[in-house]
Amino acid sequence: MIDRSGSAARAAALLLSALLAACATQPLNPFGRAYDEENVLQPGPLAGCKGNYDVPPYLEFGSKTMYPATQHMNAYSGDVVVEFRVDAQGRVTPLTAAEGPARAFINHNNLAMKDWRVRPATWWSTPVEVVCRLQQSYRIIGPYAPVREDNAPPPERR
Repeated sequence: MIDRSGSAARAAALLLSALLAACATQPLNPFGRAYDEENVLQPGPLAGCKGNYDVPPYLEFGSKTMYPATQHMNAYSGDVVVEFRVDAQGRVTPLTAAEGPARAFINHNNLAMKDWRVRPATWWSTPVEVVCRLQQSYRIIGPYAPVREDNAPPPERR
């Protein structure tokens, strides 16, 4: 009788190595997850921008923000308005002026902006810098949503 357990173990190790190598080559978003259609924003023009332009900035690619785990566990929801600058090269820079019930919501928006690719706004075909505002709503929905009696905003920590 021939013992083939060694070759099966080598085959399993080779298969595992190939799978790990495939996972390592897949790009990750700022939250450490692989990109898929559920966590990527739809391309399109960015609305709510201030500045002199005739063609608005256009979002070519960008990660969606994730619900902060601590806010989800405590069943906090709310709306966040973030301001960000799109410069003439299309780089997105979050600004400190932001409104929202908790800093964690704002920080997650700023983190998601790190991989945004934006075509800059133009004025007579010349790229220009603009400041945009974006509202992000955080709502816990579905059958597994925790229930809070007061739905009070989370306390601010400094």
